Amino acid sequence: MSDTELLALADAAGVLVDWTDFDGRQRRVELDTVRAVLAALGHDAAAPGEALKALQSRPSPDMLIASVDAPIRLAGAGRARVTLEDGRGLDTVRDVADLTRGVSQPGYHQLELDDRLMTLAICPARCVTPRDLLGRDAWGLTAQIYGLRDHGAFGDFTSLAAFARAAGQAGADALAISPTNALFPAAPGRCSPYSPSSRDHLNILYGDPAALGLAPRRQAGRS
Repeated sequence: MSDTELLALADAAGVLVDWTDFDGRQRRVELDTVRAVLAALGHDAAAPGEALKALQSRPSPDMLIASVDAPIRLAGAGRARVTLEDGRGLDTVRDVADLTRGVSQPGYHQLELDDRLMTLAICPARCVTPRDLLGRDAWGLTAQIYGLRDHGAFGDFTSLAAFARAAGQAGADALAISPTNALFPAAPGRCSPYSPSSRDHLNILYGDPAALGLAPRRQAGRS
């Protein structure tokens, strides 16, 4: 079995083999690990040459994802037309081979591949930073809402609003908070905010009754 064929299969399957560690050293994933990952993805890592041919013969997916200026390889197609998300055509008609030069504009574009339409998602080279948005360095605070004890037994959305106003007056640009999604009132043991019952509704425990004209929440141990 050829290591070259195995690495080619990994590349075609989208498995990252080479990476840079925190010391800036170039690393490569152990080949046994690469084989295990490919096998878990349903590829025959014991016969990578045949698996690569089988992968290349598959119909193209409905969406292709690539980074800015990264080569885009399209097997089994003759002609391609790319329309950027702003409606501009990248070129009138391009050979598929031309797409190996990549696309320089990030966004969700339309790819007409022979007689088929697909979405071409081009990712930016890096995330947007506060400096990109503000033109300067920025700073912010983090808070667990229930730890904002300005009133009641624990912090709530009223506490958060007061804290946000104070942070803004101090010059903060951002405020990061804990998740506020609805949990499971009938199953209090399921209390992880990262596994909510709904991402469309809020946790009722963070509501402030006084904000609705009701009696304020009493602190524990007080009557």
